[in-house]
Amino acid sequence: MNDYSRICGEQIRKLREYKRLSLRELSYISNISFTAIRNCELGNRSMGIDQIDALCKALGKDTREFLNDCFDIIQRKGGDE
Repeated sequence: MNDYSRICGEQIRKLREYKRLSLRELSYISNISFTAIRNCELGNRSMGIDQIDALCKALGKDTREFLNDCFDIIQRKGGDE
């Protein structure tokens, strides 16, 4: 798994927790399976842009801003490890 996918998963988890949503609630709102979201948050699975978009909409976050934030975190950490 590359850094970008791992960071995106971590950021999804942080947003979900900030919004006080359970995995099941986010799954219901976004229409993405519980297992897919869980694996993304754990860094075991990458998400396609359509899934990221659905998660961002469910979390009230602009998709472009979310992806830019993930990219900025990677840049600060020095890129792929």
